[in-house]
This record gives sequence, C-alpha cells and structure tokens, in this order.
Amino acid sequence: MKKVQIFDLDNTLINLDSDYRWKFFAVEKGFAPPDAVARAEEFYNDYKAGKLDIDKFIDFQFAEFRNRRVEEVAGWMDEYFQSCILPGVRQDAVKAVRKALEQNCLTAILSSTCDAIVRPAAEYFGVKNIIGTRLEQKDGRYTGKLAGVYAVGQGKIAAAENFCTANSAALSDVCAYGDSVNDIFLLEKCGEAAAVNPDAGLRAAAEKNCWQILNWK
Repeated sequence: MKKVQIFDLDNTLINLDSDYRWKFFAVEKGFAPPDAVARAEEFYNDYKAGKLDIDKFIDFQFAEFRNRRVEEVAGWMDEYFQSCILPGVRQDAVKAVRKALEQNCLTAILSSTCDAIVRPAAEYFGVKNIIGTRLEQKDGRYTGKLAGVYAVGQGKIAAAENFCTANSAALSDVCAYGDSVNDIFLLEKCGEAAAVNPDAGLRAAAEKNCWQILNWK
C-alpha cells in the first residue's frame, strides 16, 4: 500500500455529489431561492461533461455562505451531513479508509467540494486532512470567495502536490481514488490510481492505463 492515500469524496467515498445536493438542502431550508436547484442541475451537467465555467459556478455555489458566521454554517453542515450525506456513505469506502489509517498511511480527502461541506464527512471517516477547495474566512465569517484554487480537474494536482510537499512526500508515493473524468488529471500523476465506480470517461482511462477499477457498495 502506498504511504499516502488520497480519496475523492463525491461519488467515491459516498454515492452522491454533496456539492450538487447541497443546493436541494439549501432550498428546502430557505437558504437559497427555489430556482437554485435548476441552476445546480445545469452546472452539474457541465461538470460531468468536463466543461464547467468555474467563475460562474463559484459565484453561484458559495452564495449561501456569504457573510455568514463560520459557527452558523458549521451547524448547517452537521445537519446536512446527518440528513443527506450519511445515508450515502459506501461501506466499502469505510473499510478502505480504515485500512489506510490502521496501516499509518498519510490519509486525506481531496475534493472540489468546499471544506465546509467536506468537514463532517471527514470527521465521520476519521480523516484529519482535508485538501482542495477552501472557503475564504474574514473576521469569523465566510466571504463567499475561494481561499486558493478551485480543486477540480488539474486544480487537484496542485492541491495534492502542496499536501505531499508539506508532508515530505511526492505524488509517486500516492494512491489516488476518484470516480470521474475530472479526476484523470490527478490519477495520471500519482504512483497508483484507483477508479471507483467510474464514469465512462474514467473507465476508459483506467482500462487504457491498467488502473484498479473498484466497485464499492
């Protein structure tokens, strides 16, 4: 087993996209306007097709966080995790993460979904390292802007490299797990790659590169 294990969250550790589903929860709770669901579906389809307009998506996706206190958002996310994300946790993923932790691997969740949403899931899995998309904070409130890069596609490479460098490791030490065509950029750079319940684009790349193909339940 590689000494660094990096897991994607959405449709990898869990069987849903928590970024996409967040808007449904936000509308239900009155945090977002009713038309947010339809717009979320449009952005999600663009993401799956690998043609997401990142600037427009960020402005839309982080609207509910703008000027909200960090503690308030944390409460939302705990409720969101319990009601929407927890039922989608894959038990094979729980076993894989547990094995990595038991073998003292440096373990992280790397997601394009923002850290506020990822946090409760990481705590559930027992993973201390959340890398990827981070929301900017100022004076105890979220600004609605990014702190750093948006970790999608090639953006995941920089996030993983920075994490490895900070921990005296290299991408060659990493086994990366992903589900989407958007994860190919990162998986190509790592020492080992695992395609988890992959979409068509990633499956084709996995077969071409002889990567592991996992069917997690």
